[in-house]
Amino acid sequence: IFPAILNGLLENQIRPDLLISVPNDRARDDVAKRVAHYRGRVEIKIVPNFGRDIGPFLTEFGEVWRNEYDVIGHLHTKKTEELKDRSIGSEWYAFLLGNLIGGQTRMIADVIIGRMSEDDTIGIVFPDDPNVVGWSDNFDLAKKLLKRIGMDAPAEDPVFPVGTMFWARTKAIEPIVRLGLGWGD
Repeated sequence: IFPAILNGLLENQIRPDLLISVPNDRARDDVAKRVAHYRGRVEIKIVPNFGRDIGPFLTEFGEVWRNEYDVIGHLHTKKTEELKDRSIGSEWYAFLLGNLIGGQTRMIADVIIGRMSEDDTIGIVFPDDPNVVGWSDNFDLAKKLLKRIGMDAPAEDPVFPVGTMFWARTKAIEPIVRLGLGWGD
């Protein structure tokens, strides 16, 4: 899946820095070969295969992007284990990447970053998934986290980046990093 992300990014004019987490040495070596000629900062870290995709994003790289960047993108290669029909996951993944980075004829990342640089009221950009998704077991966890950062309870019908892929202004999501979440959270 990583080559699809890298190739999509390379179709754009922007060359964002890449902060990449991998589960082991073999994956690190494979990714390092693929990004050897990438123009821009590349940082690859081995992290526990825990916390889905958001664990490394918040715990391993949270302070880095919080302190060094105004806008960040979060893309990942984790597959959804809950889906019984793998074709749904593949189509959903293509939908997310197509609407966040584009591809051969659509330079969507350029458009999004350009728009965000022109309008500082944009906090987060994510594909609006056409499927209805609910909180399931996550509602109580979300309530606890929001309370910790001083926000009201979440809406019953959430609008959020399903799949946790997005472009965001760091100040819009910084309160989550300030929680100091660890791998156990």
